[in-house]
Amino acid sequence: MILPTNCERIRQSTSEVISPHTWADLSITVIPYYWRLDLSPDFSSFSSVIADDLTVSPLIDDQFLLSSSVPLPSGSHYRYYTDGSLINLGTPEVSMGWSWVQIIPDTGYLNSVATYAHGTIQNWPSSTRAEAAAIYAALSVTPADSTVTIYTDSQAAIDGLRLCASSSYSNSRLFYKTTNFELWASIERLVHTKSLAISPVKVKGHDGNYWNEFADSLANSAHLSDMAPLLPVGAYTSSHPVRLVYDNVVCESNPRRLFKLHYQATFLKDLLSLKRFQFVYCLYDRNDYVVDWELTWFTLNFSPAHDASFQASHAARHYTFKFKLFLDDLPLLEKLKVTRSDLYIDLLTCRSCRDRMEDLMHLILCSKRRSVMHQILQSYQNHLFSKLREASDLADQDPTPSLRKLSSLSCWTISSSNWSSYALIRGCLPTMFIDLFVELSIPRPSAMKVVAAIHNNFIQKLRKHV
Repeated sequence: MILPTNCERIRQSTSEVISPHTWADLSITVIPYYWRLDLSPDFSSFSSVIADDLTVSPLIDDQFLLSSSVPLPSGSHYRYYTDGSLINLGTPEVSMGWSWVQIIPDTGYLNSVATYAHGTIQNWPSSTRAEAAAIYAALSVTPADSTVTIYTDSQAAIDGLRLCASSSYSNSRLFYKTTNFELWASIERLVHTKSLAISPVKVKGHDGNYWNEFADSLANSAHLSDMAPLLPVGAYTSSHPVRLVYDNVVCESNPRRLFKLHYQATFLKDLLSLKRFQFVYCLYDRNDYVVDWELTWFTLNFSPAHDASFQASHAARHYTFKFKLFLDDLPLLEKLKVTRSDLYIDLLTCRSCRDRMEDLMHLILCSKRRSVMHQILQSYQNHLFSKLREASDLADQDPTPSLRKLSSLSCWTISSSNWSSYALIRGCLPTMFIDLFVELSIPRPSAMKVVAAIHNNFIQKLRKHV
């Protein structure tokens, strides 16, 4: 068993070149063994390396890196393949890994790989952040006055490097408007203080490029490797004397947007603390019904198109009904008994069945309205089915899996113990409504408009028939 190689001597005497292991797998065993020997590498046999030349002065402490770059003569050309990896986004187990691989062609290194390093980075998870961390780590161990080529499959990373070359992060308002601005500002500082000439090169990801695949495997292995160091926050957030910090996390997102999201989250928390929204906490099955609040707010503010059955004069009443339904504030008997006790006595019951107290739950479950409610919900489901079939045709995919997922939602069955149907009628819409369209390559904004239009049609029928 050997790793892939271009060496003719090995190829001629080997009938089949197969390895179940990656370089990243082997590094987990080899590097601790190498450290235990406590030997200094000897590069004297390679004419391109000068041992007493410029030493590497990384801005990150040695304890945080698996290796430094192999030093070359002053003014030499350094070549790195960098990559980032993001897993479990949206979960507590989210992780970002980064890696760089130094390439020195024609010097005797196996597959020209001189050295490499990998690690992780925390906070503000995104694939671009992981890619930027890899670039920062590579430049940190590059000597001053060097020419550097960065090979990456991330166009966002290339765009960021080009902005660094023009000092866009430190000399314009772009700084605070850019996600990961602290990290990019530190990369910019490295480029200028070390007088580095950076040339980013785009490579196609997962296209058989050996070095890019190697960097990819290193970044992926960093998630679970005990040997992968965490890039320290203090190393890349010290470019400016002022930092925004909340709960020991340095802000690297647009502050204006961050403050807006913070207040929106605060208001949402206050809203959900109201007794009328306690049903939301009963929706705990992530595979069935989880409220998508972005879709919910969008639908509440969505303006349905006016047609022959929905004139502009109806819009005000439509909005009023929709918001009162969402807030559980419809003028039902139990509400009126409180607000107008002089007109409505406690003995009054549902005017349809004359059997129960009329609140919102009974309005939905009333035996006299059951058939109508079922028909309206069935129409809602059929409308979604129709749009999913259209999306499947556009994507040239079989709609059956999507239709099966949609029909399996518990919200289509009305019962006193089924809070998902209650949530749907109230207007708290599930994430699956959007996810099904996104899986069929429909952009999220377009999918939200489709779902919002269908739900507003449902509200219109509900107001008319119930």
